Amino acid sequence: MAEEDSYAALAGIISNLAKQYTPTKDDFNGRIAANSIESNRSLLPGADSDAKRQLEREIAALASRVQYLENRVASSASTVFPVTPNEPLQSAFSPESSPTATRVLTSRPRSASLVNSLLAKSESPKGTAVPRQLTEEELGVLRDHVDRQSEQIKAQKEYIDSINETLQQQRQATEQALGGIESSMDDVETLKRELSKNQQINATYQKVLREIGSIVTAVANGDLSKKVLISAKERDPEIATFKRTINKMVDQLQDFASQVTHLAREVGTEGRLGGQAVLPGVSGIWAELTQNVNIMADNLTNQVREIAVVTTAVAQGDLSRKVQRPARGEILQLQQTINGMVDQLRTFATEVTRVSRDVGTEGVLGGQAQIEGVQGMWNDLTVNVNAMANNLTTQVRDIAEVTTAVARGDLTQKVKAECKGEILELKSTINSMVDQLRQFAHEVTKIAREVGTEGRLGGQATVHGVEGTWKDLTENVNGMANNLTTQVREIAHVTKAVARGDLSKKVGAEVKGEILELKVTINTMVDRLSTFAF
Repeated sequence: MAEEDSYAALAGIISNLAKQYTPTKDDFNGRIAANSIESNRSLLPGADSDAKRQLEREIAALASRVQYLENRVASSASTVFPVTPNEPLQSAFSPESSPTATRVLTSRPRSASLVNSLLAKSESPKGTAVPRQLTEEELGVLRDHVDRQSEQIKAQKEYIDSINETLQQQRQATEQALGGIESSMDDVETLKRELSKNQQINATYQKVLREIGSIVTAVANGDLSKKVLISAKERDPEIATFKRTINKMVDQLQDFASQVTHLAREVGTEGRLGGQAVLPGVSGIWAELTQNVNIMADNLTNQVREIAVVTTAVAQGDLSRKVQRPARGEILQLQQTINGMVDQLRTFATEVTRVSRDVGTEGVLGGQAQIEGVQGMWNDLTVNVNAMANNLTTQVRDIAEVTTAVARGDLTQKVKAECKGEILELKSTINSMVDQLRQFAHEVTKIAREVGTEGRLGGQATVHGVEGTWKDLTENVNGMANNLTTQVREIAHVTKAVARGDLSKKVGAEVKGEILELKVTINTMVDRLSTFAF
């Protein structure tokens, strides 16, 4: 309503300006239309209304009247008069030092005269418009004239707007002052009621804040068992919402702490992997925390399970597996340590297998396990395996040398390598065998020399502690010597008897082979001698 009143007042003021123009007598609109000079409608800012449209029409009419009056004054005298009554030669709304303003003022008499001349020439005697072709100079003059009028109207419009704004401000200030005086008494009572109400609200807020502060302090101290009490008749809905939010936060913290504690106990204490924290309805940082805890548990589960698979495979003798899951930090160090252990075990097993195969299966002695970079127990194992292979090589080669010498008839050598356990027993057995063979050879050689070379019968081979074949050999040698002694002595006894003329004796010993032939020959000889004697 205030704007419409202002528009109506301004329209009344403007309608009384430039009254020298009479449209019935001076047909300025026809002249403008005939010379292609159209008056533009002035548009004011703000909501559209009847008062505003009326003001815009009055402004447009004022512009038309002012334009016509300027042209008429310019054509009636050579002196340049103000464009409107009481208006200075230079517009107050344009810069004083503008060269454009100077050019417009100096050229105004000529342009105004030219415009009036064009308007006069374009009218017929009866007052009707006759179209004609304008020159470039005439069009330029008309354009300058229109531009100058537009600038002046714009400046006047801005001045009117500033006046309107000042009036509005003064009106509002007056209304506020009057309204303040009228309602001052009511405001005092209202102020008292509001103060009392605010005191009650402040007391309620203080109570709520103290209660919420105690809950927040308990949460900060790790106590999640307390909650804010919500009254069934809560006066302020925002306080009720705030309390429910605090209680919801405490519930979410309880669920989060419970789930994380449960998961930590399962994984860290009970060793049960694969658990996950389940918190439905959480969002924001709580959802991120839950997701990160679950990712941590899942990564730990996968890494520990893979390490368990690899170590189980190692325990079962499978050295082909390694920990391959991506890891970081200390888990990565553990992964690298386990993979390094598997590599060392595989190298150790390969070398020990090679040495064992060379020594135990292929009989290639002198081999050594070559394992680089081992330390501690693995180094001790490598040294012990190499020492075992070296000792076994030395002992076997010594035994082989002695047995080779025995096979060649050399009974002077013995096993001298330092041995223990069953290898020591083997060494003792071989050395004892060499001693027995040497004693057996000595006794057999002695019997053979006594019987075969020296002719001394009755000797016996004496080999102590022999058993088995060596005992049988000794008994056979002794049996042979005994049989040979018995047979030779009986033959000698018979031949001596024959030599003494006693032909009653014969060889009665049981003999075989050539000795049997000798026995038969001697007995035949005795028989023939007996026949010949008788």
